[in-house]
Amino acid sequence: MPAWDETQVAAAARRVRLSVDPRRRRHGQGVRLGAGPGASLEFHDHRPYVPGDDPRHLDWGVYARSEQLVLRRHRQEVSPRVEVILDGSASMAITPGKLALATAVAALVMTLAESDGARPTLWWCAETSRRLGRGNDWRTALRLSAATGAAGLESRPAPALSPGAERIIVSDGFCPGGGAAAVRTLGGGAGRICLLQIVTRDELAPSELGAVRLEDVEGGDADV
Repeated sequence: MPAWDETQVAAAARRVRLSVDPRRRRHGQGVRLGAGPGASLEFHDHRPYVPGDDPRHLDWGVYARSEQLVLRRHRQEVSPRVEVILDGSASMAITPGKLALATAVAALVMTLAESDGARPTLWWCAETSRRLGRGNDWRTALRLSAATGAAGLESRPAPALSPGAERIIVSDGFCPGGGAAAVRTLGGGAGRICLLQIVTRDELAPSELGAVRLEDVEGGDADV
C-alpha cells in the first residue's frame, strides 16, 4: 500500500503553489472567469429587459441616453477543474520508495488544487480505472490502493474525464502501447496537460550485471 507521509505533503504544500490557469483574474484565489453570463463583478454584455427580470440589474445609464430598458450582465465566475491521473500499474511499485513518491506527488497536487478552489478529482489507473473517493475521502482511498497489473494508463474503462480540465498525469511512462500514446489519449479535450514522470535511478541508468534473468513485473514474461 502507498506509504506517503501526509505531514510532509502538507509541509510541501505550504512552500509551493499550483498554477492552474494563466488567465487567472483578480476575483479571488482559485476563481477564474467563465465564458458565459453569471454573477461576478466584471461586465459581460447587455440584453433587452423582459417583464419579470430583476430591476436591480437595469442599466440606467443606457436608459438615460436612449430611453431603452436593458439589463447589465456580468461574467460567470467558475472554479477551474483539475484532474489528477495516477498510474497504478505494477511497475510503479517496483520499489516501495517509487510508489511512495508517486502517491506523495499526486497527494501534493490534489492538496494544492483543493487550497486553490479547483475542485480536483483523483483517478487510479491499475487493472481498471476508478475515481478515488469524494471530497476528502480520496486520502483514505489512495492509502488503500494497490499497484497491480500491466494496463495502468491504458486501463479500461478509461477515466470519465471532463472537457477543458487541467490534467496532471503521474506515471513512470512504462505502458504496453507506449507512454506517449497513452498520454495523447488521456490528454484529449484537456485545457492543459502536464506529465510528471516517476522513475528510479536504476531505471534511468541500469547497472551492468552480466547475464541475468529478466522478468516483466507487469506482464510476467521472462528472458535471459
